[in-house]
Amino acid sequence: MNFKVGRILNHRYEVMRVLGEGATSSVYLVRDKRDVGRLWALKQLTHSTTEIERESLLQEVEFLSTLSHENLVRLVDYFIEDGWDFLVMDRITGPTLQEIIEEAEYPLTEEDAIDYMLQVCRVLIYLHEQEPPIVYRDLKPGNVMVTVYGQVKLIDLGIARHFNPIKIKDTTPLGTPGYCPPEQYGRSQTTPCSDIYSFGATFYHALTLQDPASFNFKFPGTTEINPGITENLSKIINKCLKLKPEERFTASNELYDHLMAHREEFSRSRGNIHFRIRKFMRRYWKNITQLLSTPITIKLD
Repeated sequence: MNFKVGRILNHRYEVMRVLGEGATSSVYLVRDKRDVGRLWALKQLTHSTTEIERESLLQEVEFLSTLSHENLVRLVDYFIEDGWDFLVMDRITGPTLQEIIEEAEYPLTEEDAIDYMLQVCRVLIYLHEQEPPIVYRDLKPGNVMVTVYGQVKLIDLGIARHFNPIKIKDTTPLGTPGYCPPEQYGRSQTTPCSDIYSFGATFYHALTLQDPASFNFKFPGTTEINPGITENLSKIINKCLKLKPEERFTASNELYDHLMAHREEFSRSRGNIHFRIRKFMRRYWKNITQLLSTPITIKLD
């Protein structure tokens, strides 16, 4: 059901326009009648959703009402009206990382990708340091929004869950193919290390423009697809993507430390010849890939 422009919900929120629609929810831009001029994003759960999907929304409400981080979208209000569930959240102006990737002619630069992913990593540290730890379980470019100021906002905590060290595996396997690790398919319980795998897959996608789902857990090295990326960053991403959780970074703060150390070293090396070569390869990425994929015919007289 779409609400008409001008409809007032909860005696407070005036519907301005539809921001987006999905299978289980619709999002509206609304004006706050109590706080004149304030605009919010209002998420409405559709009536066609299953009980599991409604539980997912209520799970998101529970988490967002207790969490506070600069890189997490903020929950402002939750109410039920005429049998519909509504979440009122910060309105984020900017694209998702998925939209940035889809519209990009070339992969993200190493500098931009590191900046975005360091912000994502800080959110993971915050979630994983909760008691008990919160496992996000659905990290992907579509859930990473980038504001017009370059700030990252992680959205949709619908399938996040508290980590329970006693459980052998998750009750319900959920997630997005390509970004969730093998253990998220019901083989064992998801842990903070599962988010590190998803972090690596998201990073990989941004730097190669290759959909992780196409690799079926067997990722080529990042530099094999994008030779303009430094070898050290490729090693960091490859470690995130290890099939066995124990072979990945042990914690998100360890991953963050490695990324920060790499960025500092990368910044120092920008003036050397290796950096200039990488910059050249990024600039002429399309030409290089076309050249490499073009068969060469040699005619012998």
